[in-house]
Amino acid sequence: MLRAMLKHIQQILVIGWKEISSFSTLYSLLAWVEIALTTFFALVFADMAELSRSTVGFIGLLIFVSSSLLVTAFFGWLTETKHVEYIEHSDAFNKIPLIELRDEAVKRGWDFSEGSEQPLEFAFAIGQAGLEFEVPFWGRKQSSDSEAENRNNILEPIPASHWIQFTVEPVLLISSTDNFFVRTFEFPSLDVKGYLDLHVDCDHALQWLSDTAEASRNLDLKKERIGESGEQAELLSQEVDTCGDLARNETEEHADERIDLNAATIEQLQPLSGVGAITAAAIEAYRNEHGLFRSVDELSKVKGIGQKKLDLIRSALKVNE
Repeated sequence: MLRAMLKHIQQILVIGWKEISSFSTLYSLLAWVEIALTTFFALVFADMAELSRSTVGFIGLLIFVSSSLLVTAFFGWLTETKHVEYIEHSDAFNKIPLIELRDEAVKRGWDFSEGSEQPLEFAFAIGQAGLEFEVPFWGRKQSSDSEAENRNNILEPIPASHWIQFTVEPVLLISSTDNFFVRTFEFPSLDVKGYLDLHVDCDHALQWLSDTAEASRNLDLKKERIGESGEQAELLSQEVDTCGDLARNETEEHADERIDLNAATIEQLQPLSGVGAITAAAIEAYRNEHGLFRSVDELSKVKGIGQKKLDLIRSALKVNE
């Protein structure tokens, strides 16, 4: 509990510092004026008390740091609260599953094939968009290890502070056809459960995909950008229709494409996060020696797979006997 509280305070401070250090709004300027005035009056009162110069300097530094932390925390809390309230009470959002945005990215030239670096870049970039308040996110809290219980959790707004230490799990984002398994995970420790069944607002997400996301693509794998103004205008004019198509797709059923541990080849296991050729070969060797896996948890007996790695890849696996 204490660790989670300290982590949340850290997240709030990061958001608050981002707000007041931008100097882009009147509120950020007023924040620095408040810090400066508080420090100034503290120095004046300390000097009036005829304290030594070193003591006055120490008091000034202490007041400056303290007031900076308080103002930063206040602005971080205020920014995040307004963001969550805006998402909760706005009727203007058109939520779509994140895998629908993934499919739209493929249509626009993103390369999510095996061996490409773009899935990782896309996952980190969309998480950054959540942190920057650029794309609103929703998800179901991963409150337990039970899939049924997690599926019953409500779809709730994901606060921007969540993305400071979490990111979208790239392997499941690219491989899943059931959006429920698309999740956030704490990077790199994997100690804290995140959100499942990630959704985004269609309009904001498509705007992000057209603008910000393009800069995140790997230059070596990037395909030719749309350079003609007529093509760009046509693309923008189609975005409203695209949102409608993606929203309708949300109700379609998705097949379970999790990898079957008892049938997968080494080549099929290698794309899993943290599983290379050596670990994949170890899984196959264990299966040949001990017979079919009885559960995904049995993977912990395979050399090279610890509990953290198992937690990372669990949602992408299944066992059919």
